[in-house]
Amino acid sequence: MLESDREAEIIRIMPDFIVMTKEGDVSFVEVKFRASNNLERETEQMILKTAKHWPDARMLFVKPKKPHFLIARAKDFAKKHTLYPLERERFLKVSQESIQKYEKLVEKYLGINSA
Repeated sequence: MLESDREAEIIRIMPDFIVMTKEGDVSFVEVKFRASNNLERETEQMILKTAKHWPDARMLFVKPKKPHFLIARAKDFAKKHTLYPLERERFLKVSQESIQKYEKLVEKYLGINSA
């Protein structure tokens, strides 16, 4: 692979957001919507590429069924192939109140009846 190809790949899979805590700790977050609750092979391959170049990036998936928000660090997903509910994420520390608020938006815009 040419160096320019490698650099282009790194830019293509660059995470969507840079998040900084009040303490100045920084993390990258890639957000993906999935119409299905299953991760397709294509999605898993994308996460593995992300783990190669951005190992500490968080991968946040928005899905139609609860839990609507699943997350994992790219390098952890590459090893274990598991995602966990956003409320268990220690770095981002999203409140349960915020998660519930945005779950309602997911349900509203996807036309899902709340259970």
